[in-house]
Amino acid sequence: MPFIQTKQLKIHYEQQINGETPIVLLHGNFASWHYWEPFLQQLASGYNAYALDFRGCGSSQVTETGYDVQTLSADLLAFVDSLKIESFHLIAHSLGGAVAQQFAGDHPERITSLTLVAPSPAEGLKILDKTPSATSVFSAGNMFNFLDLVGLKRKTLAHNLKKAMPAINDKTESFQQLLDDAMGMDIKALNGFLHSLKHWKGTHLLNSFNFPVLIVYGLLDPIVPLQSLKAMQQLIPNCRLYLFKHIGHAPQLEDSLAFNSLVTNYDPIYSSSADIHLLMPAVSEGEVFPLLNQMGGRTFPVSYQNLASRITTYPLIQSSDYDFLHSTRLSTLSLNHPGSGLAYKLEADGATVAYVTDNELFPPGTPLNHYDQWVKFLHGVDVLIHDAQYTDDDMPHKHGWGHSTIKQVMQLAKDAEVKHLALFHHDQERTDYQLDAIAKECGEQLHANNKEASCFCTFEGMALRLDKNGLNSL
Repeated sequence: MPFIQTKQLKIHYEQQINGETPIVLLHGNFASWHYWEPFLQQLASGYNAYALDFRGCGSSQVTETGYDVQTLSADLLAFVDSLKIESFHLIAHSLGGAVAQQFAGDHPERITSLTLVAPSPAEGLKILDKTPSATSVFSAGNMFNFLDLVGLKRKTLAHNLKKAMPAINDKTESFQQLLDDAMGMDIKALNGFLHSLKHWKGTHLLNSFNFPVLIVYGLLDPIVPLQSLKAMQQLIPNCRLYLFKHIGHAPQLEDSLAFNSLVTNYDPIYSSSADIHLLMPAVSEGEVFPLLNQMGGRTFPVSYQNLASRITTYPLIQSSDYDFLHSTRLSTLSLNHPGSGLAYKLEADGATVAYVTDNELFPPGTPLNHYDQWVKFLHGVDVLIHDAQYTDDDMPHKHGWGHSTIKQVMQLAKDAEVKHLALFHHDQERTDYQLDAIAKECGEQLHANNKEASCFCTFEGMALRLDKNGLNSL
């Protein structure tokens, strides 16, 4: 059980070494490093991860004071300085998200990337506005002391943890460990953290984030409001918001495999141990691949020549097949769109997914690929993700713009005997209610044609898993 002795306190941490690139993990309230145990157990190659306990939590020292966001940020600085970690990826959950924002705003030069998991929002956690003060007879600390006295503390904590994390299995030893951590949290820490989160604001820090930021959120989270995180995303220059559909307040525990894949795949371009292979449509001789060319200083702070990872590019030829990655086949077909492009079909482990963006099935003039060619290319795919921007009313005015109508794509799915149709590239003027109605009508028609077929509208952050058990949302 390793510890670091700083000038202020003795900090406990756990470490998993699977490479050299450092990651520091911060937990939330009522928690400890155990909230990161699955992440450490499944740590991706190339990383060296540290999960520490805040003061008053887990096995770290209990102090009389210092249970506020600013002091916890100072503790983090002392921790990384003691371990001589100059720059690192910072991943933080809940309360730890506020600490991470404070640290990143005060020391942006130390951050390689920042991942905030269901963080306390920069504008403050409004759910705490009516929380009694620590001196009140009804304070959280006093209420927990009372529940402990009458023997209901553990039962109450178990109920609240399950409510916050609905997808977690509460019958496991690991869940009992989470309860042990919550039970063992010092009352001074409980009162201090709640008081600090009630008053802390970090909005002014966000414009100094000159590194990639990923915000991860479960749509079943009863604690952190999504709208507050969307507001943060708008204020951070290089920020992505990722949503888990059937997950609550702790994605790293409720679906650890999906979470680990998301987080460790988010920034491999900054890792010296990463080999990245880009398969992209061929461009004219001597031209830099368009994706890399975007990273040129004007649109992105780091040029691709200065990335730590090793990037190899492979030009894809239109209407060709490629075999790679352990019996995975990639097939391409030219899109009917001004400037063209490629549609992709991936086949692996008996499943097939097709990704067809910006494609007009019936363009004016001679198409690069006729409708019958699309039916043949897409026949029998499990999931078809296809451009469906326009309605029939839109099309007379936008014929030749390089996009298909919803009815055209639905007919294609029927003719190609597609199992699941994902409508993509929605018109920006379409409302959520309209898209829901479109998906419902499309689904009913496809189902009438094939009882196993389905149709749905895609949305930003949507994650799907296709395996032998079928198609499921994450």
